Amino acid sequence: MPHKSPKICNTEECRELTYTTYCDKCRKDNHREYKEQRVDKKEQAFYSSLSWINLRNRKKRKNPLCEVCLEEGRLTPVEIVHHLTEVKDDWSQRLSIDNLQSVCKAHHHKIHFSVDGKKYTKLKKVREPMKDSKVTIVNGASGSGKTTYVQDHIEHGDLVIDIDYLWMAVTMLDMYDKPQHLTDIVLAMRNEACRVLQSKMDKGIRAWIITTAKDVDELKRMFNAEVITLDTGRDKCIERILSDTRRVGSTDKHIGLVNQWYGTE
Repeated sequence: MPHKSPKICNTEECRELTYTTYCDKCRKDNHREYKEQRVDKKEQAFYSSLSWINLRNRKKRKNPLCEVCLEEGRLTPVEIVHHLTEVKDDWSQRLSIDNLQSVCKAHHHKIHFSVDGKKYTKLKKVREPMKDSKVTIVNGASGSGKTTYVQDHIEHGDLVIDIDYLWMAVTMLDMYDKPQHLTDIVLAMRNEACRVLQSKMDKGIRAWIITTAKDVDELKRMFNAEVITLDTGRDKCIERILSDTRRVGSTDKHIGLVNQWYGTE
């Protein structure tokens, strides 16, 4: 039994009550009309293909929240992966992840239909940062010296998004003491910091994002960022980890991460 109150269907002239954006009838009518627009057999076959399904799932993993809702300050799980440039308009872009956008059903509906069911617009792409803003992504394996690199190049007033220091700030524990039950919360705080930074890119902010992720294509696109990858070498990283007293008790975990980065595990 739903706990929230029903509301009037979002379709103009419809007065049905619903617990979602559209009542069942309007949602089915809109979906039927959308499918009828896709008459190209080649296009229909593509959307049933394994290559599309795999790419769609990859996009959902990279962007698990509706990108439009994020720009509007809301956290909504992705429901549909949308082509910014439609397949029928540019076949060559059908498998380009940069041409995809994670959206919720409500925003996907707005892409393809107005209140009278007619297609009217596409959602805008993620805003491009101003030229006077600069974001630098520094990535590398554990122990590669990412934080030291940023400390050597940072200027007064720069923003640094480093999840290790975020852990320290919100738990008051040592840098590598990270209670697992808080992981989702800290990651959400890091993601929200990135979202707010993106919304302020017209303010001329200089920022650094420190990460151990190897795949930073989405972050790079999001901020039009420069990427600096520190290739310190597996042996050197492990040597630093073993000599770092802060990592006592978690050395095996960090060495495992180094091996993953260099593909030796």
